[in-house]
Amino acid sequence: MKRYSKLLVFLFLTTSTIHAQNTNGISAWKSVHACNFTFSIPSDLQDIRVWGIDSCVKHYRSGTMFIEVDVTLVSTPNDEQNFRREDSNRRNFHLIETKVNGERALITTFYAEEVPEEAAEFHFAESLFVPDIGKYHQGLWMRTNSQTLEGQATAQKIFESIRYSIKRRRA
Repeated sequence: MKRYSKLLVFLFLTTSTIHAQNTNGISAWKSVHACNFTFSIPSDLQDIRVWGIDSCVKHYRSGTMFIEVDVTLVSTPNDEQNFRREDSNRRNFHLIETKVNGERALITTFYAEEVPEEAAEFHFAESLFVPDIGKYHQGLWMRTNSQTLEGQATAQKIFESIRYSIKRRRA
């Protein structure tokens, strides 16, 4: 019985430690609902009030990361072309095609020498573009800037967590 108790304590401590040590040193995440999307972000990111003119815009910032979400009413083929080339001249630029919540998506990663004022000091960038969501063909941009290269892996986890609340097109 004593041996069994020690084993249970060991397993509990090991499991708790592994669970607390999430990748990239992030131990807690929170779910966010914004612009008809739900996604998870590290819990230390705080909402920054911004107002979009012709789209839904949200900003989140912590001591190590900045996130901008921008959902347009309508996405056009020009938006995708612009996304593909807008940062292509940046250092360590990579473009991949993937799927987010079942929709075709593009992700770019790069090192940005120049960053927006809100992302000061965060030079490791990862951007997501989903060009055609729902029956109204909305576009989703999510841009992240991080203090370290590991922040790009965190951004990838955020992108993978995205779920749409938008009415889907009928096939």
